[in-house]
Amino acid sequence: MARAPVYRYLDAKNALFGLALGEALALLSVAWPALLALPPLAAALVLAGAYAGIRLVGRGKPEGFLQHWVAWQSRRIMGGGYLSPVARVRAPHFPFALYRYRNATWRGRP
Repeated sequence: MARAPVYRYLDAKNALFGLALGEALALLSVAWPALLALPPLAAALVLAGAYAGIRLVGRGKPEGFLQHWVAWQSRRIMGGGYLSPVARVRAPHFPFALYRYRNATWRGRP
Protein backbone atom coordinates (compact mmCIF):
# COMPACT_ATOMS: atom_id res chain seq x y z
CA MET A 1 0.00 0.00 0.00
CA ALA A 2 1.38 3.40 -0.98
CA ARG A 3 1.94 6.00 1.67
CA ALA A 4 0.49 9.47 1.50
CA PRO A 5 3.01 12.21 0.85
CA VAL A 6 4.04 14.10 3.95
CA TYR A 7 4.68 17.79 3.54
CA ARG A 8 7.05 18.38 6.40
CA TYR A 9 8.71 21.29 4.68
CA LEU A 10 5.61 23.44 5.26
CA ASP A 11 6.30 23.57 8.99
CA ALA A 12 10.07 23.86 8.64
CA LYS A 13 11.56 27.05 9.98
CA ASN A 14 13.98 28.20 7.32
CA ALA A 15 16.31 30.86 8.59
CA LEU A 16 18.93 33.12 7.08
CA PHE A 17 21.70 33.64 9.64
CA GLY A 18 19.21 32.85 12.40
CA LEU A 19 16.58 35.32 11.17
CA ALA A 20 13.10 34.44 10.00
CA LEU A 21 11.99 35.65 6.60
CA GLY A 22 10.27 38.79 7.91
CA GLU A 23 13.27 39.69 10.03
CA ALA A 24 15.61 39.16 7.08
CA LEU A 25 13.44 41.48 5.00
CA ALA A 26 13.58 44.09 7.77
CA LEU A 27 17.36 43.76 7.77
CA LEU A 28 17.35 44.17 3.99
CA SER A 29 15.28 47.34 4.32
CA VAL A 30 18.02 48.76 6.57
CA ALA A 31 20.90 47.41 4.51
CA TRP A 32 19.76 48.67 1.12
CA PRO A 33 19.79 52.43 1.91
CA ALA A 34 22.93 52.01 4.00
CA LEU A 35 24.77 50.38 1.10
CA LEU A 36 23.61 53.10 -1.28
CA ALA A 37 24.34 56.12 0.92
CA LEU A 38 27.33 55.19 3.08
CA PRO A 39 30.89 54.08 2.44
CA PRO A 40 31.33 50.28 2.52
CA LEU A 41 32.82 50.07 6.03
CA ALA A 42 30.14 52.30 7.54
CA ALA A 43 27.42 50.34 5.73
CA ALA A 44 28.88 47.08 7.09
CA LEU A 45 28.82 48.54 10.61
CA VAL A 46 25.21 49.68 10.21
CA LEU A 47 24.26 46.26 8.88
CA ALA A 48 26.04 44.47 11.74
CA GLY A 49 24.37 46.76 14.27
CA ALA A 50 20.93 46.17 12.77
CA TYR A 51 21.53 42.41 12.74
CA ALA A 52 22.68 42.43 16.37
CA GLY A 53 19.71 44.60 17.36
CA ILE A 54 17.19 42.29 15.68
CA ARG A 55 18.79 39.23 17.29
CA LEU A 56 18.90 40.83 20.76
CA VAL A 57 15.32 42.11 20.64
CA GLY A 58 14.03 38.76 19.40
CA ARG A 59 16.02 36.66 21.88
CA GLY A 60 13.71 34.43 23.90
CA LYS A 61 10.61 35.66 22.07
CA PRO A 62 8.39 33.60 19.76
CA GLU A 63 8.91 33.73 16.02
CA GLY A 64 7.33 36.79 14.45
CA PHE A 65 7.30 38.77 17.72
CA LEU A 66 9.28 41.68 16.30
CA GLN A 67 7.03 42.01 13.24
CA HIS A 68 3.88 42.08 15.34
CA TRP A 69 5.40 44.45 17.89
CA VAL A 70 6.48 46.92 15.18
CA ALA A 71 3.02 46.74 13.56
CA TRP A 72 1.35 47.29 16.96
CA GLN A 73 3.53 50.28 17.83
CA SER A 74 3.18 51.90 14.41
CA ARG A 75 -0.61 51.51 14.55
CA ARG A 76 -0.63 53.00 18.05
CA ILE A 77 1.51 55.97 17.00
CA MET A 78 -0.29 56.63 13.73
CA GLY A 79 -3.68 56.22 15.40
CA GLY A 80 -2.94 58.84 18.04
CA GLY A 81 -2.88 56.34 20.90
CA TYR A 82 -6.22 54.75 19.99
CA LEU A 83 -5.96 51.09 19.06
CA SER A 84 -9.62 50.34 18.42
CA PRO A 85 -10.88 50.99 14.87
CA VAL A 86 -13.99 52.66 16.30
CA ALA A 87 -11.83 55.05 18.31
CA ARG A 88 -9.48 55.76 15.37
CA VAL A 89 -12.18 56.58 12.82
CA ARG A 90 -12.40 60.25 11.95
CA ALA A 91 -15.86 60.12 10.34
CA PRO A 92 -18.62 61.74 12.41
CA HIS A 93 -21.31 59.51 13.85
CA PHE A 94 -24.83 60.04 12.63
CA PRO A 95 -26.59 61.42 15.72
CA PHE A 96 -30.19 60.76 14.66
CA ALA A 97 -30.20 56.96 14.45
CA LEU A 98 -29.72 54.03 16.77
CA TYR A 99 -26.61 51.96 16.21
CA ARG A 100 -27.45 48.38 15.40
CA TYR A 101 -24.91 45.83 14.42
CA ARG A 102 -25.59 42.91 12.15
CA ASN A 103 -24.04 40.19 14.32
CA ALA A 104 -25.02 41.49 17.75
CA THR A 105 -28.26 42.16 19.52
CA TRP A 106 -29.22 45.70 20.38
CA ARG A 107 -28.60 46.55 24.04
CA GLY A 108 -30.33 49.89 24.19
CA ARG A 109 -27.21 51.97 23.59
CA PRO A 110 -27.64 54.78 21.06
